[in-house]
Amino acid sequence: KLDKKTIAVQVLGKLRGTIEISNDEDEESVKEKAFALDSVKKQIEGKNIVKVIYIKNKIINIVVK
Repeated sequence: KLDKKTIAVQVLGKLRGTIEISNDEDEESVKEKAFALDSVKKQIEGKNIVKVIYIKNKIINIVVK
C-alpha cells in the first residue's frame, strides 16, 4: 500500500491544484501545503478565509469571502 496520496485542493469548490500528502499526515500540515500553492495564493489574496474543509486523504476546500 502506498503511504503517499495526491489530493485535490479547491478554493470555493473549484479545483486549484493538487498536493501530495502522506496517509497519516495531520490536518495542519495538509493546510500548510495547500496554502503554499501559487494557484491557491492568487485565489485567496486579500480575502477572508471563512473555513477550511478537509476530508481526510481526499480533498481540501478553502472557503473565502
